[in-house]
Amino acid sequence: MVLAQALAVGLPVVCTDRTGGSDLAHSPELARRIKVVPSDDIKSLGTEIERALAGNLRHRPLPEADRQLLSWQRYGRRYAAELERDLRSI
Repeated sequence: MVLAQALAVGLPVVCTDRTGGSDLAHSPELARRIKVVPSDDIKSLGTEIERALAGNLRHRPLPEADRQLLSWQRYGRRYAAELERDLRSI
C-alpha cells in the first residue's frame, strides 16, 4: 500500500519488478509516475531514484480521477472482477 499512498499524494514511485508497482499503472498519468527497475540492478535503481528526485522535487498533485483509481473502492472492484474471471475459468 505504501506505493499507492505515495502516488496518491503526488510523489513519484521508483520500485523493483518484485514490488507490484507496475500493477498500479491504471492510467497513463499513473504509469508516467512509476519507474520499475530489475530487482538485481542496483545501478538502475540508483539512477531512477536520482532522476525522480531531480525531476519531481516540486511534484504536481495527482488528478482526482487518477487518485480515485487508487481508492479501496476501486481496488475492491478490480479484485472482485479478477475473482469472477478466475471462477469462470474453473
